[in-house]
Amino acid sequence: MIIVTPLKLAIVASGRSQREVATAVGISEFKLSRIVNRHVSPDAATRAALARELGSSVEALFGDARRRLPAAA
Repeated sequence: MIIVTPLKLAIVASGRSQREVATAVGISEFKLSRIVNRHVSPDAATRAALARELGSSVEALFGDARRRLPAAA
């Protein structure tokens, strides 16, 4: 199954490889692949760095992270 996420679309639209984007952001290509395929959720600093590098917003690439938090018990 191919997963197409806003992050993946932004990387393709940038004309760069995942390796190039990962290097520019300071993470491994493996970690970026796991983020792109939604196997891991990046921390706030990584989300911000990816958004900056791709000329996008965190919300456009990852959605509003606050919506994914469980309600306080």
